[in-house]
Order: sequence, then C-alpha cells, then structure tokens
Amino acid sequence: MFYHMKIDNATASFAEVGDYTVTYKDPENIILSWRDIDNIVDDLCKQIKDKGYTMVIGLARGGVTPAVMISHKLGIKYDSVVWQTRDGGLQENGRLNNIINREQKVLIVDDICDSGLTLTQVKANHPNTDVAVLTTKIDTKLVDYAVKEYYNDSRWVIFPWE
Repeated sequence: MFYHMKIDNATASFAEVGDYTVTYKDPENIILSWRDIDNIVDDLCKQIKDKGYTMVIGLARGGVTPAVMISHKLGIKYDSVVWQTRDGGLQENGRLNNIINREQKVLIVDDICDSGLTLTQVKANHPNTDVAVLTTKIDTKLVDYAVKEYYNDSRWVIFPWE
C-alpha cells in the first residue's frame, strides 16, 4: 500500500512493507509515519515496562502524543506540562515540580532530543528524573531511553502530528 504526504514544501511517499514503512523522495527530511511511531513506542515500552514508573509526563507539544501512547500501552497515569524553548519559551516548572513531588516515579517523554536544550533545562531542575525520547540526534546522558538515533544527521525529523 502506498501513501503520499505533503508537509510545507516536502513531499514524501510511503510504502508499507511488513512492520516497517519505507520513506523515499525526500532527501532533506526524515518523515516518520504513524506505523513508525507505533513501532518506536512499542520498542520504548519494552525498555521501560518493568522500571516501576507510576506516571508518564509528556512535554508539550511534541512529547504529548507519545506519552499518551505509552500511558495506554503500559496502563500508567499520564499528565503533561508545557516546556518550550521556542515559540514563546513558556515553561511550567512549578507544575512539573508538583507532579514529580506527588508521584513515586515519573518518566518525562519528548518526541526528540535535537539540540538537547529542552532536556538540559528539565534535567537541571529535576536531575533524578528519567527521560525517554522517540528519537535523538545527539549522543547525550540527558536521555535515559531512546529508540531511533540519527547522530550527525542534519535532516529535519517530521512526526505525523506536525
């Protein structure tokens, strides 16, 4: 089955082959499909299922969707906080503090670790909190769990919710 997607100036075509989606016709971007995301979240859940997390916190905006998916797959509570390093820079640190203080063990989720700025800020305020991302573009100790690694890759990663 073939799919075509247009995002801004990028057009990509997808061909589903078994559990994988093959993307082509876009050398400037890495375009992930919903099937890719579901497989990545499944792999992430395998890594974290026995770690004792009582809540998943999605960093809005990009971490909200994967955090909800993880919450449903593992049957644990979900919440979200806004933590922006662009688009106005709103950061709900007080709200994050309240959630972390009332829960036994939380996992903070974001869609990507690109420059590391968001996770540097979060970890500076909450150094003992674990972080999971779907994809990472840098090799860093800020991330405790990641599935897809695109080190030294200058292409933009486009998620299906963007």
